[in-house]
Amino acid sequence: MKPFLHSAIATIGLLAALHVGVSTRPALAQTSPVAPDDPTAQQCQSAITAEINTGHANVERVIYDSSTTLSSFISNAEVGIDGQGQFLRTNAWQDFDYTCIANIREGTLTVSSYTLTTTGVVAPTEPSRAEVCAAVAAMPDADDTDAMLGLLETDRAQIIGDLEATSSNMQQYNAEGYGWQNIIDSSGALPPQPGAWLIGALRMACES
Repeated sequence: MKPFLHSAIATIGLLAALHVGVSTRPALAQTSPVAPDDPTAQQCQSAITAEINTGHANVERVIYDSSTTLSSFISNAEVGIDGQGQFLRTNAWQDFDYTCIANIREGTLTVSSYTLTTTGVVAPTEPSRAEVCAAVAAMPDADDTDAMLGLLETDRAQIIGDLEATSSNMQQYNAEGYGWQNIIDSSGALPPQPGAWLIGALRMACES
């Protein structure tokens, strides 16, 4: 398989994976998004990971959805950190919400807790949205989606149009028995051809 074909098919697969949603929660007053490398958020998540490993046997992995991580003002000395994550145990993933209160003057946590958000375990599938969005959030210029789209020489409306056209073309190719993947590796394929705009689509799909 050609390198571009492989990467383009993988990108379309990632966009499809993002359709597997993560549960949402109401926004709290005076909250703001938190960068994945925020030290207070990382301190909170490390504490939550330790609590999960203590409270559950055979935990293989704990991940955090950076697109859900929020910081809230409590006082001049304290901030709250809230978010969502999943942990893998006995070949199945469990969703959870977590919260911390951090004393930013002393660099300590005064509260750290988590709550399971599903009964039992969720389907034993990879939590692709969380991992994809964590990678997307770490891309250069990803902190400003519109600026990123400008660098890709596209915009939100154009990306939606390209995605809708690509979806229509895939359905047409599939109905004709030609194989939808041939929208990529064919010189005579219907426009738009997969390209840099797919990166913009990923960023838009991962906006919190």
